[in-house]
Amino acid sequence: IENRFDAIIARDDFPESEAKPNAKALLRMAESLGVEPQECLLVGDHVIDLDCSLASGGGFVGVLTGSYSRERWKGTGVKDLIDSVASLPCYLETKDERY
Repeated sequence: IENRFDAIIARDDFPESEAKPNAKALLRMAESLGVEPQECLLVGDHVIDLDCSLASGGGFVGVLTGSYSRERWKGTGVKDLIDSVASLPCYLETKDERY
């Protein structure tokens, strides 16, 4: 899959102490792409993903295919939710229209 993405960071590329919710992976990804963390969007299915995004300064969209339901996400303050990652292209196309 390496030829399909501009950058990839896998969970075991760095020490466990740098795993989510630590923001280092997202910060490394932004650096490898040559963008600011604020230009990144983390798509996650758990509040640990949200914590990582908040710690890095990046954006966040919750996905409902994990253990967090729409109701559970509401309690976290997350406003943007998608049903699955398959909905991500549509979300990205309409995101600017909502703001």
